[in-house]
Amino acid sequence: MNIAQKFRDLRTREYKVYYKSFFYIAMACFILVFLILGKMTGGASFKSVFFKDRGDSFMDHYNSVIYNAVDPYENYVMYPPLATITYKLFLTIIPENVYNYVVSDPTKTAQPQQLKYYQGFVFQFIIFSMIMITAFLITVFLCKKGRAREKLMFAAVSFLSTPFLFMLERGNNIIISLIFSLLFVSFYDSEKKVLRELALIFLAIAVAYKLYPIALGVLLFRNKQYKELFRAGVYCVIFTVLPFFIFYDGINSIKLMLGSISRVGGRTATAANINGQLNFNQLFYYITGVLRISLPGADTLATLCRFALTGACVFCAFFIKDNWKSAMMCAAIIYGFQGTCSTYLLIFFLIPVMMLLDSEKKNNLLTYVYLFLMIMSIAPIVMPDPNTVGWSRYMPTKISSLAVLGMVGLACLETLVYIIPKIRKLFADRKAAKACKKALPQGGAA
Repeated sequence: MNIAQKFRDLRTREYKVYYKSFFYIAMACFILVFLILGKMTGGASFKSVFFKDRGDSFMDHYNSVIYNAVDPYENYVMYPPLATITYKLFLTIIPENVYNYVVSDPTKTAQPQQLKYYQGFVFQFIIFSMIMITAFLITVFLCKKGRAREKLMFAAVSFLSTPFLFMLERGNNIIISLIFSLLFVSFYDSEKKVLRELALIFLAIAVAYKLYPIALGVLLFRNKQYKELFRAGVYCVIFTVLPFFIFYDGINSIKLMLGSISRVGGRTATAANINGQLNFNQLFYYITGVLRISLPGADTLATLCRFALTGACVFCAFFIKDNWKSAMMCAAIIYGFQGTCSTYLLIFFLIPVMMLLDSEKKNNLLTYVYLFLMIMSIAPIVMPDPNTVGWSRYMPTKISSLAVLGMVGLACLETLVYIIPKIRKLFADRKAAKACKKALPQGGAA
């Protein structure tokens, strides 16, 4: 065998990939440190992951249940109707005498935290939590490729990731959108027509609980599934818009919901509010603050940064080479564009992680970098507060936010490197075609 043949064999040889080992070992190390430090500090280090007000645990759920004792949209609720109807069902589990004893005004933004002392309130939350955790575990076993042992490992590290722990501590319903989003990305390109259609319905249900997963529709566009994209839009209208007219006040309720979303987003995405997660606005404020750069018109520049980074994510989501990278950019849009940027939004990065682990078969240094950045966005990082003596979420949230920014920047560079030669070739082919046309004798070919 000559040297040239050996070189060709070397290039085509399949090497073992270590993405799974890298992911599970790295996550296990972070989780182990998280648990050990928690034990050593008497739980104080857990402040690096959980909400600062320890008395407010699970209140996203309890508040949402109580808001539905009246018209939720008159009560400034930002959830679509399918979510509010679900909370209404859980409200019916609470005994009326217990509810009346604890709740004096269901329109209050923050309900009394003491309600968690009453079994009538706690029982319905236990039911909700058990259903959601069981449903997530089943979803992982349905969607994740590989052996049962690996599926169990993926579920375990997901449960102990920062966004998942934060979501559980808040009692937020974003887990429902995650479950149906995972089902969508697993079956939208299935060979079976029934599964493909179910995937579209799953996406619509995910959107009907939280509007964020609508970004994942990009995957249908990338695969040129235009008919499926249209039907997904119809399903979204059925599950998200139609219930406004059946259960609430139609257009007026839609306006109230959108107004509440806009009001909360405008209030939180400011330079003064950078102690937690950083959306694309707040990243601008944080970076310029760290670099001690003072710019005129900072608010306008921050808004431009938000839309520029979001536009870059959209561009990459459409044109980047791999589907898991497109899903990663969709997760970045969900995380960075929001006016209210909460830690549990990082939970959507579990989707591209799963897709990467199941699809990548060749070693690539850039893929390891992407995987590292996604690990840094979801791992339970524990660090002391640089501004005070003690532990807080200040630095861990900055690390995860900067990791998202790193993904966006790297994806933009890769997309440009991938697409520029194609654009050049397109222009070259057009130029060659024009030159050929001019060279032909008038009236037809020779």
